[in-house]
Amino acid sequence: AVCHVIQSLIMRELMEAAVVIMEGDKVPHAHHMIVVLSKGLLIEHLFPNVLLEVLGFAGTSTTPGQSLSASNASRHNFIGRLSSSSPRTPTMSTQFRPYVHFALVHADSSFEFPAPEFVARVEREGLPEAGIVSDDGPMLAKVYRTLMKALAIPLNALGSGHSLQRESSVVRTRLMHQ
Repeated sequence: AVCHVIQSLIMRELMEAAVVIMEGDKVPHAHHMIVVLSKGLLIEHLFPNVLLEVLGFAGTSTTPGQSLSASNASRHNFIGRLSSSSPRTPTMSTQFRPYVHFALVHADSSFEFPAPEFVARVEREGLPEAGIVSDDGPMLAKVYRTLMKALAIPLNALGSGHSLQRESSVVRTRLMHQ
């Protein structure tokens, strides 16, 4: 539900299409992604696989445009903003491709930022519970480390319309000024 609130607010502010990627969806080509930090996000099947695919790393368990499916993941984890504008030059450390910009939204107080031991395990072993093989572990660990260095924008989906609009404006500003 939080992702749909953010989707609606971002679409209204930017007047561009935004999608919530869910179980079984085709992974769109996105210039901007808003990652909604929620409990279990980093180990669910959907998020790490889509993340690696969007960033264009070979060896992931899916191919571009392929639908993702798994029995253990059905939560709405993040939205990707589809942009018709030309790519910007990357300026933040969260840039892996010149056309993919990230904003992290902290909307779930039960999200636990990963301990260094978790990321080290991902680097060594991959993430078998998400279908990530050990060969892809180092790249996923690098992506996780880089993403977690970015400052997450707090968002209270239960807040007033005015506060939600203000918080979504911060998300928009973060995306557009990278």
